[in-house]
Amino acid sequence: EPAQTTSNFESWAEMMQHWPVVKKNNCYLFPSDPELVRRRFAALMPMLSSAPTFVTHITFDVEKSGIAAALAETVALYHKVHVQAFTPHGAPNQRTVVTFEAKNYQEQQSAVKALLERTSERFVLSVVDDHTQGQGQEDETVRRSKIVKAEQN
Repeated sequence: EPAQTTSNFESWAEMMQHWPVVKKNNCYLFPSDPELVRRRFAALMPMLSSAPTFVTHITFDVEKSGIAAALAETVALYHKVHVQAFTPHGAPNQRTVVTFEAKNYQEQQSAVKALLERTSERFVLSVVDDHTQGQGQEDETVRRSKIVKAEQN
């Protein structure tokens, strides 16, 4: 459905049935009424799904400080890729997840490859692509590597 403006609606109240209260860049502020939130997400879905996002999660068996230099070098090279590193709640302290997110697939995958080339393969536990529709696809070489590591232990 094409984007609508306030002039397409009979009233402000009618418009608010379709759009969030506040939108700034890619951030939306919603009211606390769950039913309004549900309806507004439904109205936004066509607009959001038309712009795919490419996401890859890499899990390392090392503390953030162990990959900090490689991560900083990678981030410096790929300004259009949003990169976040964190230790998952409840995970061992030495576990680090790095998430790469971008609208451009080639740029995003180049950043992922750059970090993997700068880090030791022995620290990589998994590489999972979660592109556009949220369908996680684990990289086959990493899956084989994990199987080999499991068999060795």
